[in-house]
Amino acid sequence: MKAIERFVKLAASGVLVTSLIVNFSACTDQSPLSPAVSQTDVDGTTLGKKSGKGKRGDTATTYPQSASYDMIWDKDLGGYQGGNMHLENGSKFHVNDGSFTPPRGTGKRKPVTLTMLVEKNDQGELIYTFGPSGSHFDPPAEIRLKWGEVSNREPNLYYISEDGSYIEQQTSDIDKKGKSFILYVHHFSRYAVAWSH
Repeated sequence: MKAIERFVKLAASGVLVTSLIVNFSACTDQSPLSPAVSQTDVDGTTLGKKSGKGKRGDTATTYPQSASYDMIWDKDLGGYQGGNMHLENGSKFHVNDGSFTPPRGTGKRKPVTLTMLVEKNDQGELIYTFGPSGSHFDPPAEIRLKWGEVSNREPNLYYISEDGSYIEQQTSDIDKKGKSFILYVHHFSRYAVAWSH
């Protein structure tokens, strides 16, 4: 009964409850607090799902994963506010205040939704796609592409051209301990993190 009263108080105070699973029996691996359930970061980005394969507590990340962030015009700043996107595999995107220019054809000072998607193909490559195309960043935005969840071996980074060709890239920085590529970009592209090509 106290749990229901607490829920009513939270709902009345304006706390958004996306789902509620009430189970009066013992807690199980499928509990809403289990890491096997999809989670959402505090800024609203989807963190993805984990599958319960392997030893207890040892979970593998599932793909695809996506995140989005709304770029909002700030009249005091005289530009768009900066922000962050995070994927469940640890990949990140960061843009500074005032550095974003929207794609051509975007209404003056209109909000623009940035997107970040990672998919894992049949070869085990991670394919990163960002949008919308035509976005520009000055100073450049920072992208951190993680690979450690897939392999401990250091991969190569490729730009994927419009015709689907892979063009090997030299990254701005490699974080070997964090198993990630760090890129500083002025515009969005598609990238592949691959172990052989």
